Amino acid sequence: MKTVAAYQKTFPTKVDVIKNVPDPAVKEMLLRADQLGIDTAFDRFDKQQPQCSFGMSGTCCKICNMGPCKITPKSPRGVCGADAD
Repeated sequence: MKTVAAYQKTFPTKVDVIKNVPDPAVKEMLLRADQLGIDTAFDRFDKQQPQCSFGMSGTCCKICNMGPCKITPKSPRGVCGADAD
């Protein structure tokens, strides 16, 4: 889990994206969307922090309504019995 937490800290925020985007047109578009109050994927991502680490620390199964289940060597089957395959 420490590895997953360290990895999550590398996720860029919207400010990071705007600051580091190589294309000036994209930067201008993101700033204009912000001025107009348009909600972008970057805004929604920032609002969902911290991200769920379920899928990053194993295989994540969302087939049935009893999950999501984390499929790991310790727990190779989900609640409904589905495995990683």
